[in-house]
Amino acid sequence: MQVFVYGTLKPGGHYYELLCRKEKVSSIKAKLFGKLYDLDVGYPALQLGGSEWVYGNILNFSSEALLKKLDELEGYNPLRSIAQNEYQRVSAIAYDLNETKIGFVETYTMEPEQLKHYEWRHLPEGYWNLE
Repeated sequence: MQVFVYGTLKPGGHYYELLCRKEKVSSIKAKLFGKLYDLDVGYPALQLGGSEWVYGNILNFSSEALLKKLDELEGYNPLRSIAQNEYQRVSAIAYDLNETKIGFVETYTMEPEQLKHYEWRHLPEGYWNLE
């Protein structure tokens, strides 16, 4: 299972250490098309599409069991409506840093209706700095 992460789940991030380090098989730097937002609450949000790059890592896991833990962390439940979830888990096409297509990966995105609950700032460079 491959998951594109761009915030606190990236290597070096708080939730990477708690959830991913022991479970991952490999990690590669990658990017996808979208917009990245600083929510001013300690983690970012992604919206897919457009012509900007969002940078992160693809974490490869040997088991899909971790996906349920990630869903819980991201406030996502496939049985709830979009409005009831903080993030949505979707498939997106990821690329390596040379812009070669890697293929579809899972990632977490935030819908516009959820984004408006935050004092967000667009990050046009597409990179979330771990602090």
